[in-house]
Amino acid sequence: MKSPTADEFTNMTESLDMSWMSEVEEIFRYYMERTTGSTIEVKKASITWHYRNADPEFGDFQCKQALDLLESSLAPRRPIEVLVGKKNLEVRPLAVNKGEIVKRLMYENPDADFIYCAGDDKTDEDMFRALRTVFPPGGPQGDEPVILPPPVAVTSALDPDEADEQEDVELMIRPEHIFATTVGPPAKKTLAGWHVTCPEEVVDAMEHLLVAAQ
Repeated sequence: MKSPTADEFTNMTESLDMSWMSEVEEIFRYYMERTTGSTIEVKKASITWHYRNADPEFGDFQCKQALDLLESSLAPRRPIEVLVGKKNLEVRPLAVNKGEIVKRLMYENPDADFIYCAGDDKTDEDMFRALRTVFPPGGPQGDEPVILPPPVAVTSALDPDEADEQEDVELMIRPEHIFATTVGPPAKKTLAGWHVTCPEEVVDAMEHLLVAAQ
């Protein structure tokens, strides 16, 4: 993550307890050894079990078994979320997803009055969802304040006492000044309110909006 006034990126995993990864890897390894064609992918902030090259029916069965085990034994006591993808099962920290990072940026910059958020990946839908849920259902009415509690991406890096001391902030941003934009085919399903077909159009759209705002 890189804040607007920062010169360098912040590695959010450095301040998080990532010890759960070894537990998840042990579970995934159990299913990998019993599911021919499956593999494990370990990244800095997530771990994924892929079974695209396994027998389809058996792979889906094993995925359901692994999901049930993770959700019943590990997720309730660890700050993680389990995601079912296309022929894969991913586990990542609650604090390190694009939606929580968007909320952290908004929390740390409550006076922002313009947001342009673009992406082409399924994980970008977390951002678009977050930009919707910071507002009350139906949107703020008139001068109704928009209050944002401390997001998980802020509190998870703090001691419990410090986390409890974090206060809600009032956001200046209004829904009409947020441009959540998905990139891809016109028929793509998305939570974004705007759509472009290629990265070049992202730049064009930003330039157009900035000119219009002047």
